Amino acid sequence: MKRKITFMNMIGYACINFLGSGSQAIISAFLMFFYTQCCDIDPLKAGSIFTITRLMDAVLNPLVGSISDNFGKTAIGKRFGRRRSFTLIGIPLVIIVFPILWTTGHSFSFYFVMNLIWELTFTLVVVTGTTLPAEMATSAADKTKLVSAKQYFGQFSSGIATAFPAFFAARMGDDNPRAYFFAGVTYAAIMVLSLVVFYAFTFERDPKDVHVTETKSFAETMKKMLADIPSAMQIKSFRLHSAMMLLIGIYKNLAAGVFTYFVVYCLSLSKVEAGYITGASQIISIVAVTVTIGLCYKFGGPKAFNYGAAVVFITCLGFVGLTKFEGSSMLVTMLVV
Repeated sequence: MKRKITFMNMIGYACINFLGSGSQAIISAFLMFFYTQCCDIDPLKAGSIFTITRLMDAVLNPLVGSISDNFGKTAIGKRFGRRRSFTLIGIPLVIIVFPILWTTGHSFSFYFVMNLIWELTFTLVVVTGTTLPAEMATSAADKTKLVSAKQYFGQFSSGIATAFPAFFAARMGDDNPRAYFFAGVTYAAIMVLSLVVFYAFTFERDPKDVHVTETKSFAETMKKMLADIPSAMQIKSFRLHSAMMLLIGIYKNLAAGVFTYFVVYCLSLSKVEAGYITGASQIISIVAVTVTIGLCYKFGGPKAFNYGAAVVFITCLGFVGLTKFEGSSMLVTMLVV
């Protein structure tokens, strides 16, 4: 029986982005900075942690997808859902692992292992959770509602997540590493609450309507995926889209990773100011998302992309120009703009 997508279904599904976008925002903006400045980890080693976890994510995504496709056959899957069961598995891991990432006094190996565990937790929940629009909605309009709500929550969650380190640093001291730990604990609690809401207000397709044709092992799944790549790369639009996503991904991670260093060491602003600038920028991005959607409707995707690329290019030039105003009281305002 078809279920109507309600407002609470939209809110519930969108809550997954407190984990999907919010956690990634605070990690990209501050975790490497925390490791190098508070934990005495060499920048090269700290960078390798995030590089390796990203590579591991490329392997985990199809693995988790393959497992969840057939998880409905298990006792746990039948009771809690083949997709949503992984949310329940992830909740205790989030509240335990995420704050540990922000503790001092450990070795490089410890931080490396904990980040691998976090990446696994993140993938278990996000990969399975983001498939739910295909199960909850039967029309393109309903799917658009769910995905749009998730997009807005992504920007909002990124804003509040990146503001927490600044909030606690302002009260505990700019150089107090415990400020990062309390930020981690606070945001972990928010993620857990959001995942509870996500589980409560989302649903899966009736198991009777789910038809899994053939159970494939992970090795078979990877073999087929690798075999399909050469033929897919012969399609021009696929090549362009792949290149676009690759370059955008590199830019986003690089920009987020070095921005805090840039603000603190090139512009001579405090870590508190860096946090508030990042948080405010993420919140303002909600407006940018709305404008971009409007441009896509009016001019089409390609033109909207070109406009966005032009804005990014001009912004990068603007960052270079801001170095001429090092230490100025107007820098915070100019950076937010």
